[in-house]
Amino acid sequence: MNESELIERTAAAAGVSKPMAKEFVEKFKAAITDEIARGGCVKLCGMGEFRTKNYPARVLRNPQTGQPVNVPARRVPAFTVSKAWKAALNAEPAVPAA
Repeated sequence: MNESELIERTAAAAGVSKPMAKEFVEKFKAAITDEIARGGCVKLCGMGEFRTKNYPARVLRNPQTGQPVNVPARRVPAFTVSKAWKAALNAEPAVPAA
């Protein structure tokens, strides 16, 4: 499912127009992005947790030349799936993708 299909499903399930559902999806993504950018986390009960993961700066080696390569520190978004969601996904056999 891509974003436009998610918007269509959201609009149908909520009984609202597609532009309203699109605005909801965009604001939902923005709220999650804003919170994790500030270093917080977003917990969705029964689904999981969005947060940031911090990687320290380090020195690696180029495998071809053996020269050291400085890798700067970085923050990346991360999602941890809840146990309840894993159990729900594994309760029924997966349907093969078309």
